[in-house]
Amino acid sequence: MEFATMPFGTQNFMLDFDRNGILLGIRNALTDANFARIVVGMDHEDVRRVLGNPAHTIRFPLKHEEVWDWKTGDDAGETTFFNVHFDDDGQVCATSRHREPRG
Repeated sequence: MEFATMPFGTQNFMLDFDRNGILLGIRNALTDANFARIVVGMDHEDVRRVLGNPAHTIRFPLKHEEVWDWKTGDDAGETTFFNVHFDDDGQVCATSRHREPRG
């Protein structure tokens, strides 16, 4: 189960339950360790299981690409986004990060 503060927040919590419905743990999905788990070839569901639902999705038809992003905070206090790029087959083809423009 997922508890997200998206699209405006910077945390996405995953709640793990046993088969009897007992809460086993709560973890923030938006960590550098989890970002590193996203690799080329994963599909939408694989990514969703690791990071939860994205804050935004956007399609770039001319690039044949769909990009999902998650809003995260960094040490400098500025907001950054972690992006997962999918090809036309729905497979991860790249990841990237960008800073939120100020102003």
